[in-house]
Amino acid sequence: MAAPKAGSFIEEKNMKKLVVVMIFAAVVAVWCMAAVVVEKQGVAAPVTVQPVLALYNQGLSLLKAGKKEEALVAFNRAIDGGMNMTEPDARAIVASSADNAGGILMMQGKLEEAEAMFKKALAANPRHALALNNLGVVYLKQGRVDLAMTQFKASLTTDPKLSLPYQNLAEALMAVGNLKLAAQYLSTAMQVAPADHQTLILLARVYEYAGNREMEEKTWKTLVQTTGNSPRSKLQLGTFYMRTGAPTKARPLFQEVMKANPKLLDARLQMVRLELLQGKADAAEAGFRALLKEFPDESVVRCDLAALLIQKGRLDEAEALAAEGAKRQPREAGNWFVLGRCQEKAGRLKEAERSYFEAVSLDRQQAEAWNNLGILVAGRNDAKAALKCFFSAFFADPYNTEIRYNLGRTLVITKTDHEKGVRLVMAAAKGKGPAAQKARQFIVDLEKIAAGGDPGWGGTKP
Repeated sequence: MAAPKAGSFIEEKNMKKLVVVMIFAAVVAVWCMAAVVVEKQGVAAPVTVQPVLALYNQGLSLLKAGKKEEALVAFNRAIDGGMNMTEPDARAIVASSADNAGGILMMQGKLEEAEAMFKKALAANPRHALALNNLGVVYLKQGRVDLAMTQFKASLTTDPKLSLPYQNLAEALMAVGNLKLAAQYLSTAMQVAPADHQTLILLARVYEYAGNREMEEKTWKTLVQTTGNSPRSKLQLGTFYMRTGAPTKARPLFQEVMKANPKLLDARLQMVRLELLQGKADAAEAGFRALLKEFPDESVVRCDLAALLIQKGRLDEAEALAAEGAKRQPREAGNWFVLGRCQEKAGRLKEAERSYFEAVSLDRQQAEAWNNLGILVAGRNDAKAALKCFFSAFFADPYNTEIRYNLGRTLVITKTDHEKGVRLVMAAAKGKGPAAQKARQFIVDLEKIAAGGDPGWGGTKP
């Protein structure tokens, strides 16, 4: 099957969670690029530079082995050792060391430190294409979309054959709702790097956000074929079927992956989620517990089980699970989000605020945590803080109906930006679920105001 053409979706609607391209791909690419830099020069590194090069190579070896903290130390030592050298080789090593160090810091959620490190890389080599791109990723994660796009374009100017900036430009455009232009950049990325499967994954997301299931399905099937029926691509196709209400198509794909990879958590987890989706809550609980016993340090399993227990009304058990997860893995945002949900439902709102804040501090893409935090803050009439939370939630998930409604309504009732607020509420009203119903009622309220009536809002709480 040929890859689907970009720009053939129907309507820009139902956009779901923004998935930002993670930096690790860029880190892997740096390993290759560093070798190319030396080989292109065709000469051995000067004697004065060799100790710095040895530290850099040590950092790469540690990074490949998964020892990120030790790799970070080695890269910092390489930077310190080469920072005051004037040899071109030394500057190249410093730039690539700083770029790799920045990648590690970004994966750890330390965005400000990562930003400083990428800028250090660019000070050593202003034309370091990956550092230009990676600084853009930091800006994108911080919600500074315009700055991010500037960096991605600068990276492409430096190296037009690099696919990552095209992908990240598409991510930035998805964040502001420009799906057509995002698809065009992804089409270019496929021409530049046909073997880069991440581009197909992002294109499938564009079709998902646009509500074009037919083209999304074709794209996932193309991914399966172009990756040689890889387990990961089969999981993604199965997840598409599960999400779009076709469990009979999803189950065989998950079973195929499980048969080939019996210990693979992802396929087994999706099978349990499929049970829950089909209303088999007790079977799902048993499945989650079995997985948690086998994978006690996998926060995603713990969070799924805790969320199910919340749904069943067993808050004490759910909170105990989430609290244990936060203790075991304090840097996993999901643990704090679920803990906050438990505390909020138990009426301990100050504790819930702290947990939600911890979640968004660790991961700014936690849209639901931002949204819930905004609701709690609005509930104590801190409209300014609530707006910040809702804006952050909107950036992380710009087509979420509830987030659109909460942000739009707050913009209107606080008289911050009436026009934008109304646009958001009207967009939310076209969605489905309780938030869409609230949005439609809010429009009725606005009409009452226009006619001189009182809608009876009484506060800023959504």
